[in-house]
Amino acid sequence: MHVLMENRNGIGVDICVGEADGYAERTYGLKMLDRVKRKLNLAPTMLGADKDYDKGYDTEDFLPALEERGIEPHVACKSKDEIKVPCEDDEGKMARWRNQHRQREKYCQVSQKKRKLNEEIFGGLKQFGGLRRARVVGRWKIQQFANIALCSLNLVRMSTLLAT
Repeated sequence: MHVLMENRNGIGVDICVGEADGYAERTYGLKMLDRVKRKLNLAPTMLGADKDYDKGYDTEDFLPALEERGIEPHVACKSKDEIKVPCEDDEGKMARWRNQHRQREKYCQVSQKKRKLNEEIFGGLKQFGGLRRARVVGRWKIQQFANIALCSLNLVRMSTLLAT
């Protein structure tokens, strides 16, 4: 399960249930960004991806795909060593180099801290939304169940935001 979240208030914008393979996070992340742009007419300018280094968002195909969409990636770097300046012909390595240098900026560190709100969404979906264990068979049925659970969680979050 993958969630696209608005950073300021932690509102889930889109949710996607997909097959777990080594590429699912990147594939569904790009699909959700395109769907949000097409259906909701939202154009995100920054994307903070999961801080777990094993997720593989810091790749030479995902980062240029984000930059092509005009989105600045705030993705945790796998390598802690300084990446040497690559030649400009290799767009993937240039994107990784720019991403590594972006990590030092304060706004990128704030974006990584706000990412914890995404984990709260997953916790709410599992605890209150009934998604800890699938009760239906079929990915499209689980997708519908996840959409309803995310909408109800968003309504609860919005009611607390409006109350303050």
